[in-house]
Amino acid sequence: MKFLNDLNPQQKEAVLHGDGPLLILAGAGSGKTKTLAYRIARLIHDGGVAPGEIFAVTFTNKAAKEMRHRVEAVVKGRTKGMWLATFHSVCARLLRENPGALGFGKNFNIIDDSDSVGIIKSCMKDLNISDRLFSPRAVAGRISSLKNVITTPDDFAATAQPFGFDGKVAKIYPMYQERLMASEVLDFDDLLMQSVILLQKNRKVLLKYQDAFKHILVDEYQDTNKAQYLLVKLLSGKHRNICVVGDDDQSIYRFRGADLRNILEFEKDFPDAKVVKLEQNYRSTQNILDSAWSLVCNNPGRKPKKLWTDLGKGEKVEYMRTSDEESEALQIAREIKKSVKDGMTYSDFAVLYRTNTQSRTVEEAFRREAVPYVVMGGMKFYDRKEVKDVINYLKAISNPKDSVSLKKIVNTPPRGIGEATMKKAAQLAQPDNVQLIDCLAKLLDDDSLSTGPKKRISEFLALFEGFREAKKSLTPHKLASKVLAEVGYFEYLRESLGSEAQGRIDNIKELLASIEDFEKDSEKPLLEDYLAQVALITDWDKTKENVPTVTMMTLHLSKGLEFPVVFVTGLEEGLIPHAHSNSDDSELEEERRLLYVGMTRARKKLYLTNASTRKLAGLTQSNPPSRFIEELPDKMLIRRKPELAKRQSAADYKADASNSVRYCRPVAASAGGSAPVGMYKCGCLVSHPIWGSGVIEKSEGRGEEMKVTVLFKSVGKKKLMAKMANLVRV
Repeated sequence: MKFLNDLNPQQKEAVLHGDGPLLILAGAGSGKTKTLAYRIARLIHDGGVAPGEIFAVTFTNKAAKEMRHRVEAVVKGRTKGMWLATFHSVCARLLRENPGALGFGKNFNIIDDSDSVGIIKSCMKDLNISDRLFSPRAVAGRISSLKNVITTPDDFAATAQPFGFDGKVAKIYPMYQERLMASEVLDFDDLLMQSVILLQKNRKVLLKYQDAFKHILVDEYQDTNKAQYLLVKLLSGKHRNICVVGDDDQSIYRFRGADLRNILEFEKDFPDAKVVKLEQNYRSTQNILDSAWSLVCNNPGRKPKKLWTDLGKGEKVEYMRTSDEESEALQIAREIKKSVKDGMTYSDFAVLYRTNTQSRTVEEAFRREAVPYVVMGGMKFYDRKEVKDVINYLKAISNPKDSVSLKKIVNTPPRGIGEATMKKAAQLAQPDNVQLIDCLAKLLDDDSLSTGPKKRISEFLALFEGFREAKKSLTPHKLASKVLAEVGYFEYLRESLGSEAQGRIDNIKELLASIEDFEKDSEKPLLEDYLAQVALITDWDKTKENVPTVTMMTLHLSKGLEFPVVFVTGLEEGLIPHAHSNSDDSELEEERRLLYVGMTRARKKLYLTNASTRKLAGLTQSNPPSRFIEELPDKMLIRRKPELAKRQSAADYKADASNSVRYCRPVAASAGGSAPVGMYKCGCLVSHPIWGSGVIEKSEGRGEEMKVTVLFKSVGKKKLMAKMANLVRV
């Protein structure tokens, strides 16, 4: 039991707790993995519990592997028979041990997301449901969310609206499930749902596992969804020795189905639960912890706790406000370079942001300043498919002999030039190494090709030649815009991806913005020069192992990581908190928790940055600083560039409605229920939840009958009933 000497009093209290439910509220950097592993080790070493009587689950294979290694180091490898794995792994094992419950054998396969989408596509085809109108991936997401709350196809059919998206899902879901069963395969969500259904419906199986598992331990309990909650509650029903570890302040996965109530209401489920708070932080300095606490304590729905550390006060948090996003990115790059000259390494730094779209400007600043970096959790901006599609069009237009690029665009968006046609073209190229563009032209004289394919090839060649001609007179930006419009690329994304298309469209608009920036910086902006610049970014040497690089990632991906120095960027209304949280208090609380997670990734130094104006998705936004900055006491911050960093009202950030979008908090209604008359004065800037920014041109009537005429940048002039318009004064 010497290992107990490695624990602080609170950790030791959790480890030594005997029987009965236990809630360990483990703040960021408080040693929760160590505590959970040592509790398992203590149960085996001194608690008379056999490894096979322990059921421990977490969310990642990495976390499970680390925990197992820690336990084995203490109990000298005596872990045989212990169930310690991810939720999906233990559910797969449970189902394989009870094959009859599924109606097929134990050798079922588990399909991944892409296979799942493929099966859904085939279902939609057989049901005559257009995959252009309803995205198969969106359908897959909806079915996933249903399975996470244990809603079967029959359950959903009984409650779903018979029309619209859910009406289509209600038809697809049962066929999809039938095909999974017929093929003896399960998707990831089935592992959870079918396990819960098995335990709910088969009492014999339930009692078997309730008897077997004397102790249930759950890591990251704040991230559990309904299926995971029901699973551990069912299994712990007999012995009631359930230990959950988590931090409600780090619950940031609501969009994946995580239910914060699971941890907040644990004591309702188990009134006799012992609660242990781990508040000593081993990661960050006190100034960082105090700043993060000052932020998150504004959330009413949380368990009271405050982190402290023996690591000293440390440096104050630095807040920088720059003129625009390029200045922000350049400031970060130079701050990092300066610190590296002073003895730090590039791998000491992380740059965190709310959305992937924000990465482009920072990446380009790092390129200009020769700062090595790696983007985590996704491709670099210029490697994204929709961005590469546009680049491939421009490359083929610039050089028609580039058959590689031409092949990628000839049927993007789909225009009926299929694989068989391209195979014929490739055969023509073989003897004399003829270029693809010439092969396509030759196919027009091929008697073996029917009229339909010839017509489609002819239309593509005419379109392509029109782009080649336009290149002679148009700037790169105007040429790219012309290509997108004439091939209908945005419409293609909307039809194929549905609600998921907007992120892709925003990335393309960000690309157009980068072309505009290139033109502003060039005396003679040529398409070839722009493509050469892009090639330097996309073909930049891949990060080698053991080569120090700055880490770039979203705030969501940063959870569980730590860095000596962290920059949290884009702290503006509309980004963090995100615009979608303006009308939902629970969403706003999650945005606050998300920033809290980002701040507590920093060990020694934390920077918070934003910009007065920011161009995102090709649109210039002039946003006030995030309201979260206002929640950090002045004494905790060093405000860099005070002429830009001073607190200002929203009015100080007004921009011309013709070229800016703003986000702000809703204006409170008056006691009578109608919005204040002052916000509808002519010339006032307002924001609409769908149409964005606009300016009041006219108001007429009073009270409930008031009507306003608004000129919106996105849709032009609209006449609205004031009480129904949901307008926000900006």
